[in-house]
Amino acid sequence: MEFDLSQPITDYSGYTSNELDGLHAAAFAAMTTLAAKPTGEFTATDLDDLSRLRGIVDGAAAERTRRPDPASLIAGAPEVPTQPEPTPEPTPEPEPEQVTASAPAATAPRIADVAKKAPAVALKPTGNADPETFARLVTGPGTNGAGFGDWSEVAKRAERQLATFSGNWRSGSELAVIRREFPADLMTDHEKDAISVLEYAGKESRLEGGSLTAAAGWCAPSTTLYDLCELETRDGLLDVPEVQVSRGGIRFTPGPDFASIFGSSGFFHYTESQVIAGVTKPCMVIPCPDFQDIRLEVDGLCITGSLLQRRGYPELVERFIRGALVAHAHKLNAFKIAAMVAGSTPVAGATGVPLDLSVTSLLATLEWQVEDLRYRHRMGLNQTMEVVGPHWALPMIRADFSRRSGVELTNVTDAMIQSHFTNRGARVQWVYDWQDAFSGVAAGPGAATPNVDYPANVIFLMYPAGTWVAGVEDVIRLDTVYDSATLAQNQYTALFTEEGILMAKPCGESRVITIPFCPSGTAAAPVAFACS
Repeated sequence: MEFDLSQPITDYSGYTSNELDGLHAAAFAAMTTLAAKPTGEFTATDLDDLSRLRGIVDGAAAERTRRPDPASLIAGAPEVPTQPEPTPEPTPEPEPEQVTASAPAATAPRIADVAKKAPAVALKPTGNADPETFARLVTGPGTNGAGFGDWSEVAKRAERQLATFSGNWRSGSELAVIRREFPADLMTDHEKDAISVLEYAGKESRLEGGSLTAAAGWCAPSTTLYDLCELETRDGLLDVPEVQVSRGGIRFTPGPDFASIFGSSGFFHYTESQVIAGVTKPCMVIPCPDFQDIRLEVDGLCITGSLLQRRGYPELVERFIRGALVAHAHKLNAFKIAAMVAGSTPVAGATGVPLDLSVTSLLATLEWQVEDLRYRHRMGLNQTMEVVGPHWALPMIRADFSRRSGVELTNVTDAMIQSHFTNRGARVQWVYDWQDAFSGVAAGPGAATPNVDYPANVIFLMYPAGTWVAGVEDVIRLDTVYDSATLAQNQYTALFTEEGILMAKPCGESRVITIPFCPSGTAAAPVAFACS
């Protein structure tokens, strides 16, 4: 029988029984043929057609079941109920991944399809369930719910039932049903508190002998959890302006230095008599600036994996790639900070007495450098300096504050610490990947052996805002790449990324300041303080 899928069938009552059988068989055959298409060739139109065909199959089956079948009565087949049965609920539209290329091109319905349409199995009361057996395998609808002796009986019943299948699809033909029969004290319902049931299920006292040991343990093997721990983040990354570099590098000049201009010989001041005498007035010459050429460097990440691993444990692949990308970001962070340190003027020691290792000395040292930079370039009196410090310095500063005797400062917040720097004209970034184990300092925080000692010095970067700029350029980024060589080994490239990176100092001065520090909570006595 042919039918037009563009015209949906809404009424099956006008078809004869033979026409319904033919309609059902033709729609089912078309549906199984369509479902056999490879997943990659399956289109949205095919999905719509499959849904319409499924509707025709369900509609014809429901109408055929609703009306008596004289031919079945004559042949001695089970009598079709004369009372109308409720129309089966519409089957949800199948997802594309449920369609597989291995679907058989048969006209008879599959057992799995029939089972989806079957009504609930009604069993006779079984009395008290065996306390060790909470489920039974019983026969399907139309029987008294008798149990099977073993799986060989299930196989024999399946063979007999499959032999009777034809194009007439009737619901209610399950082969077997696994019936759960838990004891009443392990079942939740609207009259019971679910928490109390769960607590009872976990009690050792309900086991044989009253304990896990007496009951020989739980017996069953442990459940495998495939969830993976993920601790790493992108916190602690340096914040600097970025520009895109499109020609392999950037070339610039920082321009004349203010101190050089200030010290040039073109300025003069003469008295009237000197001018009358015809003194020669000096002039300064504008120098040609030197240009700096900063070239991009290449930073990348390549990850390969097994095709079977990706199919069998995709969560591991995805989690590993996420972790590798976080590690890549921190490696880039370490490169930027190292480049800034290399391009900065070192300032060693602390102001005042070297033995004063308190937080007051640390703050005084930084504030004096802020003031000195302002003086050097005649910047605004309130010009804020960018300061970069290792994040581990925060707990050291907090420890020094909290150990002060006679002052209740045990609850020192990050905001309170930050305010001390802000009031001194410094905007501090606390970063990872500098002065720690991951940046090459063996005794720094984060090493394989837990760190218990405070570092003896804290190093800070300081520069006017805009002094440092990062140049970036994406070179290539690929994800899930296959080729003939790797496919032959069941391998693929899970991720390949490569980008250009440079750090430039187009304007301003940058200093790297080393400050001895010990969070003991004490400061040098006023009488011991001496200025050179």
